[in-house]
Amino acid sequence: RKFEGIRVYDGPWVLDNVHFAEYDSDQVFFQTSSNMIEMTPTPITLTGGAERFVNVAKRVTFEPNPYRRVFHGLPNNWQDSYSAATFDLYGDITGNPGSIIRPKDEMNNFDGCTGYEKEKIYVCNYAVGHVRLNNFLVSNAQNFDVARLDASGNG
Repeated sequence: RKFEGIRVYDGPWVLDNVHFAEYDSDQVFFQTSSNMIEMTPTPITLTGGAERFVNVAKRVTFEPNPYRRVFHGLPNNWQDSYSAATFDLYGDITGNPGSIIRPKDEMNNFDGCTGYEKEKIYVCNYAVGHVRLNNFLVSNAQNFDVARLDASGNG
């Protein structure tokens, strides 16, 4: 059984003319000794952040239409997963051409974003920026403060 087709990780990758076939149209559960775990195979999943560049998807098709095309809710230990991004050039994944698929983290929520709980994503119509702070010794322990202001100057 397929679990995933491609993972969003450091990137970048480009899906160009890719067909995802035979993913489940309904949720799939696995019975453990103590409970049921949802384990629905999904074509595009998230492992970590897009540390370098944005991933791009264009001319992507699905048959049959899967329960979900993308899922950013898998548990992981990476602290940068909120920074992941996939550019849906023609809207093949989201139905929204030119949109950015972001993990459902409030850091990514802004005017023009729509949240999808089943997929654990935001679909946004904004450009993505990435800032990397590095002291050439330890890149994951930089101390800094960030404030985001909207167009009116309010936080």
